[in-house]
Amino acid sequence: NGVIRPCTVGEDGKPQPVQHVLELQEGLKKSQSAYKNDSDSD
Repeated sequence: NGVIRPCTVGEDGKPQPVQHVLELQEGLKKSQSAYKNDSDSD
């Protein structure tokens, strides 16, 4: 079992293993846009 796999954080806050590398890029875009929207409120 000692295999490390890339994952994203699911809706429930638990890690969800990704099936493809492009899933990591999709999650990054979502988190960056959410951060950008939060910082615009200053």
